[in-house]
Amino acid sequence: NQDRVQALIDQYLQGVPNAQLYDGRTSVYDLARQSFGGRIRLREHFRCAREIIEFSNQLCYEGQILPLRDTSRGLVKPHVVSERVAGQRDDQVNHEEAVAIASLVVGMTRLDEYKDCTIGVVSMVGVAQAQEVERLLTRHLDLAELAHRRIVCGTSAQFQGDERDVMLLSMVDGPPLQGVHTLRDVDWYKQRLNVAASRARDQLWVIHSTDVGHFQAADLRGRFLKYAQNPAAAIDGLARVQAQADSPFETAVARNLIGRGYAVEPQFKVGAFSIDLVATGPDGRRAAIECDGERYHGPEQLMADLERQSILERLGWRFIRIRGGAFYRNPDSEIERVVARLQELGVEPSAGSGPERDGGEEDLLARVRQIAAVIREEWQVAAGDDDERDPTEDLVQ
Repeated sequence: NQDRVQALIDQYLQGVPNAQLYDGRTSVYDLARQSFGGRIRLREHFRCAREIIEFSNQLCYEGQILPLRDTSRGLVKPHVVSERVAGQRDDQVNHEEAVAIASLVVGMTRLDEYKDCTIGVVSMVGVAQAQEVERLLTRHLDLAELAHRRIVCGTSAQFQGDERDVMLLSMVDGPPLQGVHTLRDVDWYKQRLNVAASRARDQLWVIHSTDVGHFQAADLRGRFLKYAQNPAAAIDGLARVQAQADSPFETAVARNLIGRGYAVEPQFKVGAFSIDLVATGPDGRRAAIECDGERYHGPEQLMADLERQSILERLGWRFIRIRGGAFYRNPDSEIERVVARLQELGVEPSAGSGPERDGGEEDLLARVRQIAAVIREEWQVAAGDDDERDPTEDLVQ
């Protein structure tokens, strides 16, 4: 309740510089920047596997974070898992997601690959969902196991500055009753998502009852879900753009579009011409994007650019132009304009297929899911079931 927060600020923080910023919504980093000015960004990142940190890297750090974690010998793979659940939100609780998460956690404790892994659960919608998962876990795991695994269920704020080997993130939101979800692209949710998505060291499970199509193109939840379904495609796309792009401006534009799920090809060749960026939809529809930075597209190049565009338009190409000055003044606004135009042209986001996971990764995922399914069946039977044999024993073996 911000009225109550304001009353506490007025009562206790008189004379404190920048008192209005102590509202529970402003991060300690923003407080420091307001108080002291400037910042030194630590670029080297050792905590998370690259597949885990890359979403936050593109969302909040302009791709400047350098992941250095060596995961070659890790047993817990793949590093990001998207898990669809047939659930629905009831107020701030999605019971089906909570049950799925609790069963997955219990299943992990029975597998050697997860031996000694610490585990956390984070809810993206309030603390009630985290409490529901905690209730299930305290009922089905003994206290020693909970303590050994350092199992904590909470909101992203409770995990600020903390980490676990494995994190399970509950999106909570279910399918909308009609249409798509209300747009959520505000800064406070970006901060919440940034923290939640980067707490895992080895593996991040994204448990969701919604699909990408349930969100508007600019919705942070949809962008995160699209990334979670295929992080390798986004990472490979970024690497290709960085290697082939003609300027930092092109790289920045491409990075933003890839972050929204678009397949982007830099320096696309059409006969004797090159197009800065080409966005291609899953149905093959394409659009040309020209990045008019003053350094590379000064007045002397204007007539040549327009002539080239005119020729290519006669061949059926459709162009979207973006000025460097406008982009760097307000990148989000310019990218949203480009996305809106792409949608007008029928070019939809497509994360691409990406490289296939190896058999070991798929085998581990299959066993975790199978054990979790058996556990959920166990929970549905009477508490007095006297069958002493553990039905997950064969799966564990």
